[in-house]
Amino acid sequence: MISHTSSTLCGKNAAEIALAQFLQVHWDALCYSALLLGGSSARKRAEQLICDIQAHGAISRRTRRELAEFHRLLTGPLPKATCGGPEGQLPELDPSSPIADEICLLGEDLTKHLQDIIDVSGPGDL
Repeated sequence: MISHTSSTLCGKNAAEIALAQFLQVHWDALCYSALLLGGSSARKRAEQLICDIQAHGAISRRTRRELAEFHRLLTGPLPKATCGGPEGQLPELDPSSPIADEICLLGEDLTKHLQDIIDVSGPGDL
C-alpha cells in the first residue's frame, strides 16, 4: 500500500494546504469511493493523485487535470450496473445508502476545496 504520511507543504498556498489536509484526513474514504465508482484503476489513480499532492509543492497542471477527473468521478452519477454481472463490473450503489451519502459529502467537500484553489490561482485545468 502507498504511504500517505505528511510531507512538506513548502510552496503551497493556503488553499492547496487545505486540500492536502482534506485528502490526507479522508484518504481511506476517498480511495474506497474511487474503487466503488470506477474500479481498481480509479482507486490506483486516486492514491497516486493524493500522494502527488502530499509530496509536491504547488499543484502542477497535470495534477490539476487529475483532480478535475477525480472530482467528476466523485460528483457524477452512481454506477447503475446490474449486480452479479461479469467480473470487474461495478456493483450498483443504492442512492439511499450511507455509502452513497458519504460519497456525496466527499464530493461536496472536494468541490469547496477546488473552488478555493480557483479563487486563489485561477481556473487553469479545473
